[in-house]
Amino acid sequence: MEEENRDQPRGHSSRQYNLLVFVNVVAFCFNVVITFLPSGVIGKSNEEVSNQYETIITPAGWAFGPIWAIIFILEAAFVIWQCLPTARGNPWILGIGFWFAAACILQGCWGIAFAAEKIVASAVLLLGIAASLAFACSELTKLRKSAEAPELSWGRYVVVWLPLGLHGGWTLAAGLVNVSLAVYVEGASAQAQLVVAAVSLGIAAVGGLVASRQMHAAYSLAVAWGLLAIGLNQATTRERLGEDTAQALEYTSVALAIVLALAALFKPHPCGPAKADIDNRTLLTQAIPR
Repeated sequence: MEEENRDQPRGHSSRQYNLLVFVNVVAFCFNVVITFLPSGVIGKSNEEVSNQYETIITPAGWAFGPIWAIIFILEAAFVIWQCLPTARGNPWILGIGFWFAAACILQGCWGIAFAAEKIVASAVLLLGIAASLAFACSELTKLRKSAEAPELSWGRYVVVWLPLGLHGGWTLAAGLVNVSLAVYVEGASAQAQLVVAAVSLGIAAVGGLVASRQMHAAYSLAVAWGLLAIGLNQATTRERLGEDTAQALEYTSVALAIVLALAALFKPHPCGPAKADIDNRTLLTQAIPR
């Protein structure tokens, strides 16, 4: 009979854990293959489609490469780590459940839809990715705040919390941009596009602030990165809506980015010992005569 890992929460068998890891690996590989297929294999590249249908809140091109590189590298480390014997039954992996795999599968499907210029479908898929990662981050927070909270070292933070937070925050910002893109493609007026853009900026800011309060600084910083790139790329707005509107969007986006960055930097990080260890130390301290 196979012995289960001591750190593995009750109710989760070794077979269930192996299935979860297998699905995570397959889903991540699917996403990587679709993402890095040569241009033209399944349609146009992301850059070609973005340039063809630029919106008034499309982020500057320089914002995409660095953050996606960091996300894919960290998520590769996350997938490799959970395959190691030392990670078997780890509560952080079990806590995330299948939300990470769902995000990877949806992102692969998004890549296919976007390359085929199915803009509305791609917007729905990208919001699905953002929602899946938001649920994953929420599960991590709930586990960290629970009475059975396991230890969270900086190493585990880097391979678990950091990639999911960055991916979640970036896809929230990108998903809202994709919605604006769908509105533009469907022939909405310039004023309607402006309303959608303003609402999108507000939703992104609120999402980033909520994430920072839930100990997901990386999520908030990723949203801030997106807002900064939007604010510094207002050439399309100047052409469609004039200088005043472009300046308003620029100042608003940059200001929100600064607020989110500060909120992320001044919130407590989630790293620390297991909750049981903290409780034991408290009991020992109280038992010492004074």
